[in-house]
Amino acid sequence: MEQHGLDIWDKLLAHAEENKFPDKADTFRFRYHGLFYVAPAQNSFMLRCRIAAGQLSAEQFRGLSEIAEDWGNGYADITTRANIQIREIAPKHSVKVLLKLQELGLTSRGSGVDNVRNITASPTAGIDPAEIIDTQPYAKALHYYILNNRDLYDLPRKFNVGF
Repeated sequence: MEQHGLDIWDKLLAHAEENKFPDKADTFRFRYHGLFYVAPAQNSFMLRCRIAAGQLSAEQFRGLSEIAEDWGNGYADITTRANIQIREIAPKHSVKVLLKLQELGLTSRGSGVDNVRNITASPTAGIDPAEIIDTQPYAKALHYYILNNRDLYDLPRKFNVGF
């Protein structure tokens, strides 16, 4: 309650500079930025991205693989909600990872804790010749609304929307 998780950029910078993991309260706050301190299983961060409607360009996919190679453990996981997760990120690399995501037109903001999870759509949306309606624009519109308005943050855990 002392500080909202979306308002901790300076703290993220300081922790990266010091190569320092967060304390218990900040572990919760860092998750608002998609950084999950996964100790004791691994003494590192796991990054969870938000991928609107599960769609990536080839350039974005290459960029995610570069993040995994340069600052993670060399591989990425695809979740059931069409997110990408990269593990074994050292604290000193956490801000580099977040900035690289932004350069790719991606984000990890709001991908954890009490937030609306990744907005999903049919994997064949936009390419199925028999589809009645392409749901991608709706999934992407809600994705961007959530990112730019706080009124849907802090909903119950794992609040999920799919089109």
